Amino acid sequence: MSHWSSYTEQLREAGERVLAQLPSKDPQLVAETEQMLFATLSRIFVAVSASDPAHPAFVPELSLAFNLLAPNADTIYMTSYIEDSGVYRLRGTRGQIPIFNMTQISGIGPIKGDYDFDDIKLDADGRFELIVSAERPSDHAGNWWQLQSGTKGLMVRRMGYNWGQEIEPELTIDRLDVFPARPRPTAEELHAKFSTFAKLTEAFTLAFLNHVDGLENEGFVNKLKFIDYGEAVGLTGQFYYEGVFDIAEDEALILEVVPPKDARYWSVILADDIFATVDWINRQSSLNGAQAVADADGVYRLVVSRREPGVPNWLDATGYKHGAIQGRFTRFPAPSPTLPTLTKVKLADVRSHLPAATPQISREQRELSLRARREGWQRRRIW
Repeated sequence: MSHWSSYTEQLREAGERVLAQLPSKDPQLVAETEQMLFATLSRIFVAVSASDPAHPAFVPELSLAFNLLAPNADTIYMTSYIEDSGVYRLRGTRGQIPIFNMTQISGIGPIKGDYDFDDIKLDADGRFELIVSAERPSDHAGNWWQLQSGTKGLMVRRMGYNWGQEIEPELTIDRLDVFPARPRPTAEELHAKFSTFAKLTEAFTLAFLNHVDGLENEGFVNKLKFIDYGEAVGLTGQFYYEGVFDIAEDEALILEVVPPKDARYWSVILADDIFATVDWINRQSSLNGAQAVADADGVYRLVVSRREPGVPNWLDATGYKHGAIQGRFTRFPAPSPTLPTLTKVKLADVRSHLPAATPQISREQRELSLRARREGWQRRRIW
């Protein structure tokens, strides 16, 4: 007996409930929300079809294809479902990227703790082995991470600075207390999985759908605040700041950033009204500590605008009048960072707010940098 009609009806109802939460029925916003629903459903299907707790594998998480919850442009996200009763062995290499981190997650709920791969002991060949389990195996004296009760998955973040130029980490996962041959799923097991798709699609899509509206209601329009994502799978040791950008076509925002001294990583991204990161592969809508250029006084002055301002540190709003700015500072010594500032100016007056030495970027130079950006992103290992 086919269950297809039941699944599609559940998804239809879930989608209608999500769309009912939108602040307006603007056709563009509705279409982009429908796109997010498809992205969320696709993300869920990939995760449950390619990985299960008994036979795990790290599969793609948030990305340009699975674009929800404002993925960081520099981060390759991977997730594997696990069980808190299992014994898992991870093997791999550290690579050269600034941040290589793994977090224990409990579905949509709070994190269970995270692990910095810089704390892992490597062998003479630069490789590592790590056991993840509730209790340390009696015969294991090497790297071990305690698996917390209620953990349902491991999320890995690979945060790179120079796309396609750094050596990426390698990582595999195997469950040691289960025979490795994966049996053919029964019809009942498949139906049990598929019956969760609508609920999960609705929950994950709604999680931050109105986040930008919330920032605006708090008064953070063209203004920034620090925000704590510690209970929402945020990275430990990372400070986030956010605000809403609202600019006309002839306006720009000057974002002034002073990263903490010795920060291992920092970046800025732009997101749309439903908190999906705007296209960071084909447009320069994000910048990080290696891509941005500091002025002589050590300040990074970034220009957020909808039209080309002709400066290196352009954050391209990609046609959006309204959306979110999100920045992050990661892994740095005390004290706490300084909150960046935003100043609205006319696009024609941008250069009067920047140092005289700011270079002029031609259309030809922008084209070359964008093609290099596209190539660099494609060279990163995504699966």
